[in-house]
Amino acid sequence: YIRFWTRRGQVIDDAGRVYEIASPYSLADLLDEDKRPRITCAQSGDVLYLACPGMPPRKLSCFGPTDWRLEEFRPKGGPWAEPNADKEKTIAVTGARNGEVTLTANFPAFLPGHAGSPLRLENTEWIDYTPWESLVRTAPGLPRRSDGKTYLAIDHHGDEWWTGTIQPTHTHGRVWDGQGKRLVTTDTAHVGVLWEYRDPGYGIVRITSVESPAVARAVVEKDYALPDALMGASTWKWQFGAWSGAAGFPSCCAFFRERLVFGGGTRVWTSKAGDFENFEDKTFGQIATDNAVTVTVVTGQGVDSVAALASMSSLIVITGGGEVVVSEAAASEPFGPDNVRVSPQSAYGGLALRPARVGSACLFVQAGGRKLRELGYDFSSDAWSSPDVTMLAEH
Repeated sequence: YIRFWTRRGQVIDDAGRVYEIASPYSLADLLDEDKRPRITCAQSGDVLYLACPGMPPRKLSCFGPTDWRLEEFRPKGGPWAEPNADKEKTIAVTGARNGEVTLTANFPAFLPGHAGSPLRLENTEWIDYTPWESLVRTAPGLPRRSDGKTYLAIDHHGDEWWTGTIQPTHTHGRVWDGQGKRLVTTDTAHVGVLWEYRDPGYGIVRITSVESPAVARAVVEKDYALPDALMGASTWKWQFGAWSGAAGFPSCCAFFRERLVFGGGTRVWTSKAGDFENFEDKTFGQIATDNAVTVTVVTGQGVDSVAALASMSSLIVITGGGEVVVSEAAASEPFGPDNVRVSPQSAYGGLALRPARVGSACLFVQAGGRKLRELGYDFSSDAWSSPDVTMLAEH
């Protein structure tokens, strides 16, 4: 369980009992064999995001003195593992594009640990999707591609279906592409078609159960309806979620550049800027500066698993084999998917203990647990250095 304290006193409920909520963490989850804490947290207002090695991330929210809620953190739109590149490995989808579906693979794709994790599926056949053009004939129910999205012709002006001159780019509902004005070349044609937004060419499902290595059940995620062309068809463009019982979970978290950051294995994942629970790497098929960022941190020292994160002027990533700085590639541009640089620095490595920020420096415990190092920016060498600060205090 979890209990709470405030103003140096323990929280009591209205019945006079000690207030507590259920906890999924055991003593072994809280402390490692050396009694060091395994859980890290990042706080934003009344919400505490928690990361623990081997367990799904969670968030603890406060809605009142005796109304605390601990739930699994399931970010929107990601993050994602590497996309499949083998065109021979396909997954077929049957069911409702906005409801429950069955996934059938032609290879052993699913593991029991995939249950609860997302899967992104993308259309690979665009033969029936004619690009939208202005002032051309179309037909009811005919799908068109415009601005990387899919639209269906629903209604029209006049007696014939002629497209207008306003390209459809909307991301929900129905919008006209013309004002119904008469075409100068004919007396009967009036331009303007009502286009219904369908999808960005891909959709996201969350696996609910794994029936066998080739079959799984899933439900379509809200706001990520599957493309019509995928229903009853197979696709080789698929991506499993980066976090699952099969792929593993992040081990630490922090905030950086108005983004929620998680680290685990050799990866670091950030949320969208200013939207901590949204990990979309693209929005309606387009990559924007504020989209989520995924980077791989490799020091070349063998043990590269992320141990701790620290937010300084750059994002400090402490791994078992060294220290890595993640920052903007171009300082004049905002941090984002197209402006990120990963720079290995010192090669001491650190323990999975939350670094302490002291002034402009970051204190971390070196691998082995016998030295404390101060990671800071050295203007004279234009690089980050990690001097030993236990030299005068060996005890």
